[in-house]
Amino acid sequence: MIGGWQLSSIVHWQSGIPFSITAPRGTFNRGGRSGNNMAVTTATRDEIQALIGIFKQPDGKIYFIDPKVIDPATGRGVGADTFSNAPGFAGQIFFNPQAGELGTLQRLSLDAPSIFQMDLSLSKRQRIGSRYSAEFKIEAFNLFNSPIFDFADTDINSTTFGRVTQLEPNATGSRVLQLALKFNF
Repeated sequence: MIGGWQLSSIVHWQSGIPFSITAPRGTFNRGGRSGNNMAVTTATRDEIQALIGIFKQPDGKIYFIDPKVIDPATGRGVGADTFSNAPGFAGQIFFNPQAGELGTLQRLSLDAPSIFQMDLSLSKRQRIGSRYSAEFKIEAFNLFNSPIFDFADTDINSTTFGRVTQLEPNATGSRVLQLALKFNF
C-alpha cells in the first residue's frame, strides 16, 4: 500500500495581460479615432498599476481597479466636470482629454491582475498477481478554484468602469474533481 504512488501537477501562473484606460468621448478629430483615445491622469503609471488588483466589495461587486478612484454616485472614473482637470469627487485621478487633445496615458501600459491555477493528480498502481494490475486515480482541475476574470470595461465614462462583470470565457472554470479506476488484464 505504501509504494506505487504518483503525484503530478500542472501550474499555470502568468502575469496579467496589458490593457489601456480609455476616454473615448469623440474629442480627437473624428469619432472613429476617438474611440481609442487614452485618458488624462494626474497619477504616474506606477501609481495606477498599484491600484490594479481584485477588489471584492461587501455588496458583491468585484473591481479590477481600486474603487476609491471611481465616483460612488455614478460608477464612472470621471466626475461631473469631465472636461477639466478639477476633480469631481474625492480620489479622482482620471479625466477626459480636452477637445483636440490626446490622453496622457500610454496605450497598453498597465498590466491586469496575474493568473494562477493548479491542476493536481494522484494515482496508485497495484499489481494483482503476475498478469493483472489496477490503477486508481484522483484528479483535481483548478484545485484552488481560482477564477480568471474578464474585464472589458476600461472606459472612464462608463457607469461600470473598473467592474468585473463576467469570467474569462476561455478559462478552465470552477474546480473539477475526477475519480478513475482502471483494471489492466
